[in-house]
Amino acid sequence: MSPTDSKPDQPSAANNKTTRVRSGQNPRSILWVSLFCLATFTIYFSVFMEWLFFITKPSFMDPLPVLEKVGIYLLASLLITAGVLLLLGVLWLISLLPFVRRYWKILLYAGGVIPAVFLAVTFLILIDNFTYTVFHFSTLTSEGAWRGVYGAIFVLIAAGCSAWVIRHLSRNTRRRRLEAAIKTQGLVGVGILALSVLLGLTAFHEAAASQSIPVTGTAKNRPNILLIGSDGLDADHMSVYNTKTNTTPFLQAFSQQTLLAENNFPNANETAGSLVSLFTGRLPTATRTLYPPDILKGNDAFKHLPEILKSQGYYNAEISVDYYADMTNLNMQESFVTVNGRSTTLGSLYTLSRRVIPEDAAYFLSTVAKGATDRLAQIFYVYTVSNPYSEVTLPLETTTDQDRVNELMNLFRTIHQPLFVHVHMMGTHLDKWDTYDQAITGFDGYMKEVIADLTQMGKLENTVIIVYTDHGFTDVTNMRIPLMIRFPHEQYTGQITHNTQNLDIAPTVLDYLGITPPKWMTGQSLIAGEPDALRPIFSAAPNYRTGNTKNELQLDESKIKPPFYQFGTIGVLVCQKWFALDTSQLSWTEGIVEDYPTPCDENSLPTDSQAHQLVYAQLARDGFDLSGVDLNLQGSLPGLTLVGLPGTAGQ
Repeated sequence: MSPTDSKPDQPSAANNKTTRVRSGQNPRSILWVSLFCLATFTIYFSVFMEWLFFITKPSFMDPLPVLEKVGIYLLASLLITAGVLLLLGVLWLISLLPFVRRYWKILLYAGGVIPAVFLAVTFLILIDNFTYTVFHFSTLTSEGAWRGVYGAIFVLIAAGCSAWVIRHLSRNTRRRRLEAAIKTQGLVGVGILALSVLLGLTAFHEAAASQSIPVTGTAKNRPNILLIGSDGLDADHMSVYNTKTNTTPFLQAFSQQTLLAENNFPNANETAGSLVSLFTGRLPTATRTLYPPDILKGNDAFKHLPEILKSQGYYNAEISVDYYADMTNLNMQESFVTVNGRSTTLGSLYTLSRRVIPEDAAYFLSTVAKGATDRLAQIFYVYTVSNPYSEVTLPLETTTDQDRVNELMNLFRTIHQPLFVHVHMMGTHLDKWDTYDQAITGFDGYMKEVIADLTQMGKLENTVIIVYTDHGFTDVTNMRIPLMIRFPHEQYTGQITHNTQNLDIAPTVLDYLGITPPKWMTGQSLIAGEPDALRPIFSAAPNYRTGNTKNELQLDESKIKPPFYQFGTIGVLVCQKWFALDTSQLSWTEGIVEDYPTPCDENSLPTDSQAHQLVYAQLARDGFDLSGVDLNLQGSLPGLTLVGLPGTAGQ
């Protein structure tokens, strides 16, 4: 008997190999598929957590139908997943090369870092939201060594997530069981991706439809345009408007060279909504942009003065405040080349992603990406993320108005094409009346410096200078605010006594340039003659949360619901009389503008019922569905057809 015959039960080498494969050594292709599935699920989970935050808090998604909200989540996840899977695919192809085959697991684990980082960032954001909600501090508000503490926490989380991913990819599982698990995961992953692609294909036309709006006409002349103002200026505290305190000696003398609106009013009581109205020439109720997190959406993002000026060869720059007065944050597309010294044209994720997915999904994606990168940059000391609330509450401790003036003058010295510059100063954004007049005098001094520098450069007579503000000091819309416009060579001067509004600024600029204002601008040119004395001026204010302990304004989530959503107050002003609708109670208040210099005859003013109809009619024109609202209309306004309002047929 041979030695071999004496050991009949000993397995052969081939059988040994088969046994090892079945007991745990998984083929590399299965592990790569496992990584692809893991990456897909991780990304969709991470994006879901951010999306959940958006739909449960006040955000730009509030008025959207549920299916559109779900579509935003799926499409944003799809775009990120496609990029990650492409990168993993490259690593997999490299692992097949003959000279790196033996190192394929290193490439596999390197690819595993990607889902690990996504998980780590998600957990960091969850921790960040917890510490901010409970203890009122976060990565973005941390300073000094605390930034490093957050950095250390993130490193620990990332290490734990990486270890988990490696264990997942190194698990010893019978081949058939692993193949079955991967098949199930793959089918689920493919299903999610297919649903996302389907939504993307059906909504692709929406992304393509949002584009620049053509404007009729070409500028006959192209002077520089300087829109400059300070936050929360009351005309009643400026001596240029005949107050007793000499707060604006320079502007008072300068006003002799300007077209001065004696009774100008804002169209929103907060900076964001007011500036968007100013640039678009449209009411907040039309653009639905009133207060962060509101943004311009669809074609509204392209219908504004900066885009028109850019198409005419202007270099647009904004020097303002992040978040509240930053037009890029408010999604004003094709507006400014630089905002607060940073370029808006280099590699914008929003600009790139909106070419392939609808605008809302692209905006959500870019916002989430910016939030993640800002947090990482802050905790690893790459750069310091500015706190927008600090900039408006502690303006002298962050960017100063002198910094803004210096940046403005540098633009005039270095840019050799027509300039459009928006400068929004913050020195008058104060909480104390006793220093308010001093702050106004400080702004007056900055205006003197600007005019002197422009004169010295020889550019004064080639610049339209618009002195404005966003709203009154106490964030109301029924107090007069300044508006002065100096045209080159003092072409238009004098006073406009009838009511004007910030909506009139954009049409006035276009009219001066020789461009017919587009029909979607609802203001009117002030160089075309005085507006009608009884022209209604509409305005809006948001729903605020009362009793807020975080020292910052927040929207009241409980009141953000149809048909008015974030709009808490809608106002109308006719000559010296104002009316305001509280949308949550459907109650009205009214009054007379303080210190109004040129009052109309009381008999010419609208009655209460007529004023109410004016507001409801404007809301109906702007697309608000008032069919389920008890408007309690009485009588009718002569000559007014209330289209779309219940119970008004034939009026």
